[in-house]
Amino acid sequence: MNFTFRFATLSLFLVSAATALAGPDSHYDELFDESGEVRAHYAEVFKIYSRLSKEQRERIRKKSVKDFSGDNALLPLPRVIPEDEFEGTLKKGIEQRGTALRMFIEDYFSGK
Repeated sequence: MNFTFRFATLSLFLVSAATALAGPDSHYDELFDESGEVRAHYAEVFKIYSRLSKEQRERIRKKSVKDFSGDNALLPLPRVIPEDEFEGTLKKGIEQRGTALRMFIEDYFSGK
């Protein structure tokens, strides 16, 4: 199975499968499905992340906090958006917001 990945600037917390199974009132887990399995579109990213030692993961986290301080700190894994979700839903919304922002800026700077 081939996947085309698009990485958003949003990130996620790596949680355990036990957390994913906490119950229906807990939270939606981006990484694990309801049965505790890694979602298909995260399989490759999770495989690579799982190979990192605890020290390597901590080094990545600390570098992120240092480089992107405060609220801009990145979490260790990017949010993976499957191509069908991006193409079917997100792309239209991003284009719409980009168009609205461009029109606002054009109006503002044209003096209209």
